[in-house]
Amino acid sequence: MVTCRGSYILCSFLFILILKETSSQVVFPTPSPNGSCQDRAGRQGTCRIITECRSALDNLQVERPTICEFRGRIPVVCCIEAGVSPPNSIPECGRQLRSRQIQTNELLVNRIANGAPSDLNEWPWMALLGEKVGDSMNWFCSGVLINSKWILTAAHCTNRRNATVVRLGEYNFNDDNDGAQHMDVGVARVIFHDDYKLRQVYHDLSLIELDQHVGFTDGVSPLCLPWGQEGNRNLVGRKLEVTGWGAEFLNGPLVEILMEAELKGFTNGFCEENYSPLIDYPVSFPEGINQKILCIGDDTRQGVSACGGDSGGPSVYQDETGRYLLGGIVSAGYGCGKNDFPGIQVKVAHPQNLAWIKKHAFA
Repeated sequence: MVTCRGSYILCSFLFILILKETSSQVVFPTPSPNGSCQDRAGRQGTCRIITECRSALDNLQVERPTICEFRGRIPVVCCIEAGVSPPNSIPECGRQLRSRQIQTNELLVNRIANGAPSDLNEWPWMALLGEKVGDSMNWFCSGVLINSKWILTAAHCTNRRNATVVRLGEYNFNDDNDGAQHMDVGVARVIFHDDYKLRQVYHDLSLIELDQHVGFTDGVSPLCLPWGQEGNRNLVGRKLEVTGWGAEFLNGPLVEILMEAELKGFTNGFCEENYSPLIDYPVSFPEGINQKILCIGDDTRQGVSACGGDSGGPSVYQDETGRYLLGGIVSAGYGCGKNDFPGIQVKVAHPQNLAWIKKHAFA
């Protein structure tokens, strides 16, 4: 198979060939590297310099890539990455307990920051991470149940605190008579993403193995992961629900009732533009705000966002059948409810992240 791992002459020949064969059919889905794009077959991808797109290089002889733009004589192509194949066994997941018809303007006027209280058992995959200190329990982060034995959360949560208990099926953690049939499960071990680096966002993920398998009920069931081609879905402009017990304002206490907020996927370029002037940007984002990150915010500019304590929780979206799937894991942000600073989440569908989850939690 011909690729550009050979000589400069060979690579130049292949680029010129692309130029000649596509010059009359050039499309410009998003004229900038790292922008989202769509190829002629309707598949979602990312604009990348061709030398950085393995799938395009490996298939040059059989399929000419869609061109986003050119940098000199070098094409920037619509790079379609293969999704991570699903594991052999997947539990029933992402079920919708009730039909939800919530108008955005109704949701956002309620007091996540500026979120609204959820309904009992509405988000059955939500988990609370706790650290037992003496006779008291300190709840500090959220997580998401992905099967009967594993919780996915943010690495910075389990790096800073010692999660000893995971609570499932909770609604109001200060009210044992709220109707929730919650259960507390012990922690067997914590696994950090292989590529996680302290203070960086790109692979801010950890897996918590529970010390027992849990049974599924109305209030406890797993969320679906974006396996296969679902992992190529473009979430820019798409509605996503974020849930958690996080504070309503910066440095505030956790909210005792599970909250929800409807947000939208923003372009990574928007997050890049607004976050890049911050003094700690080079430390947190040494590779820029790239395709390993999900940028999610409030397009109505009413100050809705995840906040302290929501870390490790999910953003979810529905597919055409009504199932909920995991979009991102809450990781970082600047303040709470600042309109020009959308939330920064780890994009779960990125192949490095999804393959790591599959390796450990679905072996």
